[in-house]
Amino acid sequence: MTTKTEDYSLPDAVSTAFGEVEQLTEELSSWLDNMPEGLRNGDKASTIEEAISALEGVSEVDVPECAEQLRCTVTKLKRKASRATRANWAAELYNAAAGAARSRIEELNELEFSDDDEGEPEPEGESTEPKTEADRDTMVSELDSFADECENQGSDLEGIEFPGMY
Repeated sequence: MTTKTEDYSLPDAVSTAFGEVEQLTEELSSWLDNMPEGLRNGDKASTIEEAISALEGVSEVDVPECAEQLRCTVTKLKRKASRATRANWAAELYNAAAGAARSRIEELNELEFSDDDEGEPEPEGESTEPKTEADRDTMVSELDSFADECENQGSDLEGIEFPGMY
């Protein structure tokens, strides 16, 4: 059996991951709101509240301009997936975005600059390559911060316990 994958730009990956988090939060909040009063003090209600709290701690990460053209690939989410599976998939999106940023950092760190490169006019169109060492260092710093934040969000999602239906 072949595993199906999906390709995302980093802005789409982060937005999709956070959209899934918001949807999970809404579902659990609705479940809790519609729970009979007599069950709201039980273990299931407590687990739901803890999951909501953990999901509310996850945030959408700002994608730096230097990462907007980068892409990542993740396993396609199956229809009718459990809440835990969906949360793990959102974590996979965040982690894949971090991985793409880290790969780009490696590429950038391999670039060499000479004094002759300083101040050359930019060619027509937008380039994603840095023109100077300072530009590269800025890009590396932005990508590193982005990757760290994505990894933090992914880690937060992986540890959430979701209640069963019954």
